[in-house]
Amino acid sequence: MPFAAVFTLLLHTLGIYAVENPAFSHVTQASVSSWLQEHTSDISRSVCSTVPGLSRILLPRLNPISLVGWLISVVVLCAYFFMSSGQTDSFPDTIAAVTISLLLFSTMVPMAAYCGRILMQTTPAHLVGTLDKALREASTLEGVLELRNEHFWTVGFGTLIGSLYVRVRRDADEQLVLAHVANRLHPLVKHLTIQVIKDDWTRPTASVRFDWPQLPVSPPQHQEQMPSAMMKHNHSHDHAACPSHMLPQ
Repeated sequence: MPFAAVFTLLLHTLGIYAVENPAFSHVTQASVSSWLQEHTSDISRSVCSTVPGLSRILLPRLNPISLVGWLISVVVLCAYFFMSSGQTDSFPDTIAAVTISLLLFSTMVPMAAYCGRILMQTTPAHLVGTLDKALREASTLEGVLELRNEHFWTVGFGTLIGSLYVRVRRDADEQLVLAHVANRLHPLVKHLTIQVIKDDWTRPTASVRFDWPQLPVSPPQHQEQMPSAMMKHNHSHDHAACPSHMLPQ
């Protein structure tokens, strides 16, 4: 059994480092480090402080699948040693199985969480700082008033797309602003949709309140005199239109 464990470990390591898998490499590099990787890094720093020559091998973050493969092999060899030393019960085998399950669970949870965030179209955590810096640079361009409703997510491993609204001044050149903003974000976002909105100061918004003065009301004397004047004017027209033979004798 020890020979089988060592042979399987060699094949496992060869498959990880010799076979190129871009999607798998992206997930292992972009996902958050597991607690197993963190503890291994702490031990590596302690060893490298004593033996500086091992810093090139131990200090970079180890591949999580390779690391868990090595630890599982160690657990299997330890279980074999305890069971071959004379113990007849299966207690070492049970402990080894539980330990291997915990190692696999702690290793796969960060990668599963990263893949879940891809499906939920969230912004990758390792690109948040870079995207914020690019958006700040784009907001300082000539004619740009505001960048809003920005949304960036991944549709595949290493493929980032995004959309945002750009509010510009009324006298700004839309095509020039569009080209500048796209130029700032193009190194990060391969597929980008930008909606340019010109600022319209005549359009009321929810946060603006207009208090217009009331119009002056006509005096009541003028309103009362107008009907009487109109009645006199109509009465004179009636007399002029009446025939002479119908006038009273």
